[in-house]
This record gives sequence, C-alpha cells and structure tokens, in this order.
Amino acid sequence: MKRLGRSVFLVLLLLSAVRASLYAEEPRSFEQRLDQVFDYDDPKGTESRLTALSREAQAAGDMAALAEILTQVARAQALQGHLEEAARTLDRAAALPTDAVRPRIRILIERGRLLRRQGHPQDARASFEKAYEAAAAAGQPGLAADAAHMLALMLPFEEARTWTDRGLVLAEESRDPAVRHWVGVMMNNWGWRLDEQGDHEGAALAFARALAARRLENDPAVSRASEFALAVQLRKLGLAAQALAVQDRLEQEATSAKEPVGEILIERVENLRALKREEEARRAAEEALRSLLSQGAPAEQIDHLRSLLKELSGGGPR
Repeated sequence: MKRLGRSVFLVLLLLSAVRASLYAEEPRSFEQRLDQVFDYDDPKGTESRLTALSREAQAAGDMAALAEILTQVARAQALQGHLEEAARTLDRAAALPTDAVRPRIRILIERGRLLRRQGHPQDARASFEKAYEAAAAAGQPGLAADAAHMLALMLPFEEARTWTDRGLVLAEESRDPAVRHWVGVMMNNWGWRLDEQGDHEGAALAFARALAARRLENDPAVSRASEFALAVQLRKLGLAAQALAVQDRLEQEATSAKEPVGEILIERVENLRALKREEEARRAAEEALRSLLSQGAPAEQIDHLRSLLKELSGGGPR
C-alpha cells in the first residue's frame, strides 16, 4: 500500500509539473514538417496535401524529397483502405532515381505497415526490422524510432518492452523535436500495453511520462489524449475523484477545440459509478448517449454507454 501511495504521489506530481512546461520552438527539419502535414484522423485530406507537395518536389527535380513524400502518400492511402493503390505508390517511390537513404528506409517502414494491414505479420516484422537496422546504421534516429514503435505495437509483451526501450533510447538522446516526438508516442502506447496487463500503476507512470513529453510539442490535442489515459489509470487505482476532475476539465477543453468527447463522457460515467454516485452516473449516461447518438459517434462508444446504462438501471452486473 505504501508503494502504491508513493507511485500515485509521483503521478500527481508529474501531472502538476508538466503544466508549467514551456512549449519547444525550434527550427523544423524536413522530417518534422512532413510529419506535421500528416493527420492520422484525416487521411484523405493528408493525401491531398502530400500530393500537392509531391508535385512541387517533382517540378523542382528533387527525387529524394519526392520519394519520401510518396511514402507518406501511400500511408494515407492505406489508412483509407486503398491498399492496392498504396502498394503502387510505394513501387513508384522505389523506382525513382535517387540514392538517398531516408526514402529507402521510409519505403521499408511503409511496406511494413501495409503488410501488417494486409494480414502478413511476419513479413511486416521483417520489413520493420530491416528499416530499424538501416536507420540505425545511417544515423537516422527518428526513422529507427518509428520502426521500433511499430515493432512494439505488433509484437508480444516482452518483445514489445525491448523495442519500446530501444526506441526510447534513440528518441531521448536526440535534440531534434521530430525525433523526440517519439518519446510521447512510445510511452503512450506502452501505457496501454501495461493497462492490458493490469499494471495500472506502471501504466499511470508511463502516461505521465508521455504527457510530460507531449506538452513540449505544442499540440494540445495529443497532450489531452495522454492526460485522458492518465486519468483512466487514476480511476483504476482508486482515485476516481481526482480522475473525474481531470476528465471534466478535458471535456471543456476538447469541446472548445471542437474535438470528439465520446470517450471522456464515458469515463465521466465510470468515475461517478466508482464514487457510488449511481443516480448521477445514470443521468450522465443517458445524457451522453443522447449526445453521441446525435453526433453519429462510433458504434463501440454507443454500445459501451448502453451497456453501462443497463447496469446502472439494474439490468446487468455491478
């Protein structure tokens, strides 16, 4: 119990400390600019923006830049489910006359992502491992960290731990914001792996570390994602009152930023239920369900709320 108390105190201390962090403002590398064009939540718009950039690179005769941009076009296409088109785009990138190392590594990474989506995990793993080795040998820590992060996502827990550690070493040693970006990504992903294992104390510390890193990136949305995840772990550690306060603030911030709030509304219900405020929880679930139905929220969120509402109304397990 004392160990748990010390860890929870550390989490809360980190949560307070990162609020005072200043956002980093450094000149952006080509890698960072390219990554910032990419919006995982808007792959169609991303493809359009990247296609425009590819035309500029082609007009300038910059085959290295064109090849690298095309790898990200392929990634956006794959996210839209256009897997055959993505494969053709990668083939086009691979055929361009350039000896630059970065496009070759990017092609390996994006082929790995594509193979994973196509249901070929062993081939995907081999592609990511080749990318990691090539990037490490070429002094490209950002690309090596990307490959390590993909391996950590797809491999069993203990192997994922190893690849997370490898990626973190590279990211934390760099002064390039585009490389250090991977600290927040990898710690956030690792936090969810720990959550799956039932290690909520370890997960809370991982999310606190991710939050500290992400607050330096001047991207409030990703910071909110890590703070949300940290608050989930606080609830699971028995600190529902503190978690509820965080989630209520995140709801206000996300609403002001016109971001989806479905997961936050669900967590509000979970926190109220954990605090034995069941009538409030039931009303909150009803309001959240009405709101999410009107917004066309994802089916899994709607189903989760309906399940919670059934339990709170006495029709399911407590």
